[in-house]
Amino acid sequence: MECNRVFILGAGFSKSAGLPLGTELTDILIQAIELQLDSPAQDNEQLEWIRDFRGRLHALEGGSTAINVEQLFDYAHHDAEMWRMDQQRVRVGRGDGPATPWNHARMIDHVLGLLQEQVSRVILERQRDATVSAIVGFAQQLRAGDGVITFNYDTLVENALDECKTTWSHGLQDLKEEPHVVVLKMHGSADWFQFERGNPLPGFTRLYSKTDENASDDNIPDEYEYRAELWRADTTCALDNALERYHGISDRYSFPGIVGLGGFKPLHKLVGSGLTWSRAGGALREAKQIIVIGFSLSPYDGMARLCFADAMNDRKRQNNLPKEVRLIDPNADLLAVNYKNVFQVPMLFDTRACQDVNWPNLLV
Repeated sequence: MECNRVFILGAGFSKSAGLPLGTELTDILIQAIELQLDSPAQDNEQLEWIRDFRGRLHALEGGSTAINVEQLFDYAHHDAEMWRMDQQRVRVGRGDGPATPWNHARMIDHVLGLLQEQVSRVILERQRDATVSAIVGFAQQLRAGDGVITFNYDTLVENALDECKTTWSHGLQDLKEEPHVVVLKMHGSADWFQFERGNPLPGFTRLYSKTDENASDDNIPDEYEYRAELWRADTTCALDNALERYHGISDRYSFPGIVGLGGFKPLHKLVGSGLTWSRAGGALREAKQIIVIGFSLSPYDGMARLCFADAMNDRKRQNNLPKEVRLIDPNADLLAVNYKNVFQVPMLFDTRACQDVNWPNLLV
């Protein structure tokens, strides 16, 4: 994959259209499952835990009300792990009653599944009312050979490219065809689903299916990356129907095509992710201009930090640094330390918001 220009997008990019930042998404997701759980038919233990846990995080942050959704998931996984460890101290088995520490950890995992299930719903609902002028203005400047590396689940860029009648793909097929814009969705997409091989729902287009030279239809390997296929909804109606059909997060096939939240994201469970990340690394090694928009590169983005650092270190060894690396974010000065440690190349820190950028004057 050869790219002259690479754009790296985070939540701050979509904020310009009215979508929530990570700190705003936390309360939106919790409110959504509070409505789901707050009824006589539901288990109040789950509701009590999420409310108590949010309070514990506020106290941990010195009373701050701004809890990033990545932080919520990260600490929740640790909380569940502490309960699993506590199972070693009790004198009964894991399943000997609903109140065992092990079952409490399973309850936490279930609540996290409910929260993650709401991510696609919330993102899709919010983007239907989005103000997309800034996104379209950006998309109008994209041309064949550009690469967009996005960590967002929304489909604002894809929709804007369609509006501009610009040819694009997700880079999950052969790229030898006519040059086009490649949109690499590093953590998945709200309009993606994974279905068991050969069993998609109607109204979806297949994006990725692994080829195994040693397999046949009569000898299907029992391996997740082979038995699952990645599909994209063709219409809003098909997507809504799929979201209504599947509740909770399955370890096998039917969950929406997103990898979750927190410090560790099991990207191997998102088929096609290996190709996406490989092509993203290749694009970063080739690009003459790299522009980051609204992506904080926080400690919760460990894989991104490794990917970016590896690409830049390779370029330094080859004496082939990009002509420009720019971070555009209102908090760019505060985020500078994250980028200097990872990119280790000269950077420009631009404190404008996405909607305030005059793209034709900026791009080479």
